[in-house]
Amino acid sequence: MESAPVSATAAASGGETGLPTTSPRQPSIFQRHPLATGIAAGVVAVVLVSGLTAWGVGAAVTASLTSSTGSEMPMGASTSTPAAGAPAGTGKATTAGRIAFRATIQAMDGASWTIVTRKGETVTVTVDATTQFGTKKMTASAGDFAVGDSVIIVAMRGTDGKPTATRIVNAPTGS
Repeated sequence: MESAPVSATAAASGGETGLPTTSPRQPSIFQRHPLATGIAAGVVAVVLVSGLTAWGVGAAVTASLTSSTGSEMPMGASTSTPAAGAPAGTGKATTAGRIAFRATIQAMDGASWTIVTRKGETVTVTVDATTQFGTKKMTASAGDFAVGDSVIIVAMRGTDGKPTATRIVNAPTGS
């Protein structure tokens, strides 16, 4: 048997050219498996939306726990008028307002909790009947907290400069 000619003339006349013949193009994996493609796209969308939502909620909680005096927390907002009971010339002037800080519980004595801030300051915070514990979705009680717990405290500082806790939340670990 002779081999088929491999020339332009042979190709023009419908003969064998020696080049590989191409078969019809196979559909892509996305075209062959539309249901799997839809499911995968849905999973990616859910993961993306969940991640962005978690990030947004975290940012919102952080923003709600800080105040305009956040860089001076917990006790250092200054005014020209010293707080009641502050010795003259000490520079420990304070104003009433909302404050928030992260701290570790050092002692719990009824309505008075002593905490140590991240800056190493010891602060006594009043805990009263209006103090809320935990978050709106995960409520807690004063009994859920113990000495040594890391907490985030949102408080109102009175004109005397003493903070009264409005909300106490367990601080997330690792941050």
